Amino acid sequence: MAKLVKCKTCEYQVARTAKVCVQCYTKNPGLTATDHLIHSISVVTLLVAMMLFYKISFNEQLIQIADVEAAGFEKHYQRQTLIHNAQDGWVGRWNSEHIELYQFANIRAVDLEFFSKHAAPDNVFGWTDACIHKNIILLSEGRNACQILKQL
Repeated sequence: MAKLVKCKTCEYQVARTAKVCVQCYTKNPGLTATDHLIHSISVVTLLVAMMLFYKISFNEQLIQIADVEAAGFEKHYQRQTLIHNAQDGWVGRWNSEHIELYQFANIRAVDLEFFSKHAAPDNVFGWTDACIHKNIILLSEGRNACQILKQL
């Protein structure tokens, strides 16, 4: 049974969880100003925690083309026509595989439409492997470049 408390307006005995006082029709008659304060603090704390989690999850270390180059990627030529939102794009070889590599400013800028079209198993471009890692899209004619990229 619910704990009875006095209505905050007319002091009639109501359940703490009552939506309306049956005598004076006050909304939430069992909730005090302290209850509202605790509820508000809880909501604000939850929102702050969500914002911090969001910032941490999207603020992870981004990969630069130079990082991939330091791991053995050999640049052959820079892509003059970049895919939507890409900052940089290169064609070259990595671990004996012909690849295309695209760098984005952030994770949310990665062009998933381009990726899904070029990475499909029956794609007309000849790619046999494709992956997205952080802010990089990699398309490869081999099977090892994506594994190496994911280690960066």
